[in-house]
Amino acid sequence: MNFLYRLVIIAFTLIGFSNAFAQFDKKALQERVEKVLKKIDSTKVELTDEEFVISMYQQILDRNPSPEELKLGTLLLSGHELEHPIDRSHFIEQLVVLRENTDSLTWEDVQKNVVLLERLNLNAKPLKGVYPKYEAPVEKEEERKFLGQVSHTGRFNVYYGYLHAHTEFSDGRGEAISAYKMARDEAKLDFFAVTDHSELLHFWPWSKKYKKLMSIANAFNKDHKFAALYGFEWSHPILGHFNVVNTEKYTSAIIKPTMGSLMRWLGKKDWAFGRFNHPGRINRKYWPYEFTKLKVYNAALENVVGIEMWNKNDRLKSYLETRGSFREGLNFLENAISNGWYVGAVGGQDNHDADWGLRNDWRVGVWSTELTRQEIINSYFARRTFATEDKNAAISFRMNGAEMGSRLSPGTYAGKVQFFDKDGEEFDHVKLVKNAKMISELKLSGNQDFNFKVNGVVGDYFYVVATQKDGDILLSSPIWIVP
Repeated sequence: MNFLYRLVIIAFTLIGFSNAFAQFDKKALQERVEKVLKKIDSTKVELTDEEFVISMYQQILDRNPSPEELKLGTLLLSGHELEHPIDRSHFIEQLVVLRENTDSLTWEDVQKNVVLLERLNLNAKPLKGVYPKYEAPVEKEEERKFLGQVSHTGRFNVYYGYLHAHTEFSDGRGEAISAYKMARDEAKLDFFAVTDHSELLHFWPWSKKYKKLMSIANAFNKDHKFAALYGFEWSHPILGHFNVVNTEKYTSAIIKPTMGSLMRWLGKKDWAFGRFNHPGRINRKYWPYEFTKLKVYNAALENVVGIEMWNKNDRLKSYLETRGSFREGLNFLENAISNGWYVGAVGGQDNHDADWGLRNDWRVGVWSTELTRQEIINSYFARRTFATEDKNAAISFRMNGAEMGSRLSPGTYAGKVQFFDKDGEEFDHVKLVKNAKMISELKLSGNQDFNFKVNGVVGDYFYVVATQKDGDILLSSPIWIVP
C-alpha cells in the first residue's frame, strides 16, 4: 500500500513538472514568434508588393502564386477596398496557415514553422519573374438546381436587427463586448452579430480572436431577450465582400481566393449561412468580376440566404435603382435571383465607428416564431427577412397565406400585403414586382391591406416595395415559383 501511495505521488509530481514545462515551452515559443513578427514589421523591405508576394509564396509554399493569388496579395497589402492595408507580417501568417491547410494553427504547427519564419529573407528577389495578368477565374457552369417547395403559413412575430458590424478585432473601433452591449441596450436591437474582416484576424494560437468573439456572443445570447450571433467577412478586393454567420471556424480570401472555393467551404458547414455585402461598391473596373457576376454555386445554394439592399448610409432606393451591373436592366436583388440564387432582402450598418445600431434607423426585419438564436437562424434560412428604413415598421407579404421566402408550385394565387408601424406612421403606396417588372401599384389610404391575384409558372418570383409617407422604404424578400 505504501509503495502504491508513493507511486501515485511520483506520478502526480511528474505530471505537474510536465505541465509546467509545457506552459514554459509555449511562452518561450510565443515570445520567439512575436520576435520574428516584430522583426518583419520593422525591416525595411526594398521589394515591390508584387515581388514580395511572389517571394513569400516561393519561400513559404515552395511554389509561385497563381494570377488570382498574386493580384489578391498585392491589393490586400495596398489596402485596396479595405479600411486599412494588411501588414506584411500578417500576410505571412496567413500563408503559413495555408501551408498547414487548416482553419486555425495549433501549437504544434507554430513549433513546426517557427524555423521557417526565422529564416525568411524579406528582401529575397523572386527566383523567376512571375507577373501573370489577372483574369477572372473560369469555373465550370453548373446546371440550374431548384430548391424544393416550402410554404411558410404559420404565425410569426417580427424582430429587428442586422448581421454586419466590425470592431477592433479587425479594422473597426471599439471592443466586441461594447458592440453587443450597445446593440442590445442603446439601439434596442433584437438580434445582432459582429462580423470582422477575416483577413485582419490573427491566426496565432494565443490571440484566438474568433474564439473570443464566439465566447462574447454566447455570453450575450439570451433566449427571448437578445439573439447574439457571430461571423466573419470574407473580404476579397476584386470579387467582393461576403459575410458568413454561425461557423465555429473561419476562412479568408487568402486561403479561399475564389468564390467557388468559398462556396464549397460554406456548403459543408451545418447551419452556417452567407449573404452578399454591398454589391456594386467594389471599384468599377472590377465590376465584371464581382461575385463572379453573382454566378450560382449549387454547393451553397441553400446556405446563401441574402443580398444587402442597404449598407452604411446608402439607402434602399440606390440599390433598387442601380441596374445593369451584371445583367442589363436588373437591380442587384433581381440579378441574383435571375441567376438562380434564392436570396432574401437584407442590409447592414457595416459599423467601423463604434456606433452599432445607432448609425441610423435602418434594420433587417425577421418574421420568426420566437426570439432565440436558432430561430433567427431558421428565419434567415427560410428567407423570411425584409429590409426597412424605419426601425419599427414591418411588412407582411403572403400568397395563399404563405409568407415571404416561400417557394410555391405553379398556379393562381391570392396575395395580401399588410403594413405595421408601432409609431402609427402611415404608408403612402406599394408596388408588386414580378420578374423585375412592376405589375401592380396601389396608392394607400391609411395602412389598408393590399390584395391582388397573380398567376405563377416555374421560374417566376414576386416581391413588394412599400413607401411610407415620410419617404422611408421597405423591401420584402421574394416568393418563388418552383417545380
